[in-house]
Amino acid sequence: MDPLHRPLLIAIAASLMSASALAADPAVAPAIDCKALTSRPGAPMTLEQCQAQTAGHADLMQAMNQPGGERPGDEALSCEQITAELRQVSVAGVSRENRIESAAAGKQLQDAHNAQMAKAGALAAAQTTRSAGAAGGDLVTGSNVAGGGATAQNAAEAAALQRQAQAEMGAARDRANRANANARADLATAMRANPRMARLIDLAGRKNCSVQ
Repeated sequence: MDPLHRPLLIAIAASLMSASALAADPAVAPAIDCKALTSRPGAPMTLEQCQAQTAGHADLMQAMNQPGGERPGDEALSCEQITAELRQVSVAGVSRENRIESAAAGKQLQDAHNAQMAKAGALAAAQTTRSAGAAGGDLVTGSNVAGGGATAQNAAEAAALQRQAQAEMGAARDRANRANANARADLATAMRANPRMARLIDLAGRKNCSVQ
């Protein structure tokens, strides 16, 4: 295994652990119901995005839970021992093309998130200043026209920022979903070729190991 590939394989293994921890037996972990998830008011994603995000996950879990990779004493292995053995795994794993795309897609998603957080922070500061300046009512009429106008403007700006964030984050998330699905397909193939690697990843998930 080339040096560039090994850390990425370990990182991908770590990303699988939360999935394998969904149930005492990952083979029977419940599948995500995208229709139910996205039909609720205020759903965090569309049906298509949910399906893209979970694409190939069932196949990956089946590959991880195939028989043939067990060894006596597996249950007694420490996280350090599991990690050390995973680092010695010799298998093709995720293709170089998909590794590069996964890294690029992940960076785009993180950059988009950071940019939106910065915009949200700047907008919040500006709106706080505006609202403070418009606070208080007219001493004669008892009304607060300026305050009402500030509230309306704040709401409009927040809605506009949300639409922009959904568009930018949606594009980045779609790319990341495609890249992750391709990486999962590669890794499922690799685990079928090397049941021992699959067993180690499963053990790491069961033991809640933090693989570095």
